[in-house]
Amino acid sequence: MIVILVYIIGIRTFLVNILSPRTFALANPDLYMGMDVTENALLVSIGQFGTSFFWLACLIGIVFGVYHWRLNLPRRGVLITMAGLFLYVPVVLSSFVSENGGFSYKLFFFPLLIITVYLSPRFDLIQGVKKISPLFLGFIYASLISIFLNPTWAYSIYSDSLIGIPIRLFGVAEHPNSLGYLALFYLVLARLSTKKTFWWYVHQIAAMIVLILAQSKTAWAALIFWLILEWLIKNASMSRQGTARVLSAALVFALLAAMYLLLYQQDFMSSVTNYNITLTGRTSVWRITLDTWLQDPILGHGPTLWNLDFRQQYYISWAGQAHNQFLHTLGESGLIGVFGLLFYFLVLIYLGSRYVDVTNFSSLGLVIIILVRSFTESPFRNYYLDGSFLFHAILFIVLVHSESLLESSTKGLQINST
Repeated sequence: MIVILVYIIGIRTFLVNILSPRTFALANPDLYMGMDVTENALLVSIGQFGTSFFWLACLIGIVFGVYHWRLNLPRRGVLITMAGLFLYVPVVLSSFVSENGGFSYKLFFFPLLIITVYLSPRFDLIQGVKKISPLFLGFIYASLISIFLNPTWAYSIYSDSLIGIPIRLFGVAEHPNSLGYLALFYLVLARLSTKKTFWWYVHQIAAMIVLILAQSKTAWAALIFWLILEWLIKNASMSRQGTARVLSAALVFALLAAMYLLLYQQDFMSSVTNYNITLTGRTSVWRITLDTWLQDPILGHGPTLWNLDFRQQYYISWAGQAHNQFLHTLGESGLIGVFGLLFYFLVLIYLGSRYVDVTNFSSLGLVIIILVRSFTESPFRNYYLDGSFLFHAILFIVLVHSESLLESSTKGLQINST
């Protein structure tokens, strides 16, 4: 059922991305602000059917899970399940209490997935990833093929390239950043494969090509951080798990420090780099989010933060979220929400490090990617069944089911020792 649920999210995302008027949005953001995409009847139907199938799959999964466990709920996955639910409780509370309101059934999308995954019977993670890999490969190869079938739709001209390639690939993703992370997620998940066949290498090359052509700087940064941390962990004198936790926590502090410097020490940053760093306008969005948070520090603005009406107040058409998970949570659900977010970060780091050996660094790699993505995006917002939702869902599924690999590995060591 979990595999089916992942495919429902992925296929819905795939079809919506193809039909959404993204080229029009890029050409004229001001017109896009006032454009009602619901005029596309097929797009609306796909969205509605996809959402209905998602609810139905979760309902079936929960009923089957309750029957499977006979109310003797599993201990494996309790920590991340509780942390994940606590992450979304503050924003639901804020939607009721805040003067801005904003309560919507969409607030329960990810909590519902969390409960479904927790109650699902545990399966072999390696086999599970093998079954969902075709979904990622579909995005990767369809994006590459789109370059030849419809180049003006598949990519845009990119003058700010750091590597001299004058195009930026959208492919069949909603944005090049999403496509870059999709390719990176596949590269990390492929580390779980126990067999390195010819096609395994072909898929790796295809994913790397997509990652390069998407030109997502944060995805590149996530890849670099992942490889550096992996090298440091492998060569550390202390245990791998302990080193992974220390380095991952240090990464979080480093990202928060970088956010502080960009917000409050811009003159210093400009003098050091000889460049006014705005992260393509994101720092302006950050400041607006902070000012909004100060109006209600405890519970925040509510889930209407950076919706269409909010954006129109500041004439910023492209910012559907705060483009920083810490600031978005702060502005959306206040200090209570930030407490839940930091607790969730700690749980992700703890579990990603705990399974670092049995998953061949895949668990930690996914955590590092999400942490880095949190610096310029809001990957835990998840009110829409889109690429960001899919990434978070895969991370959650991997961490819940990695315990089975750890138990199998422990039993194997015990048998060998006897």
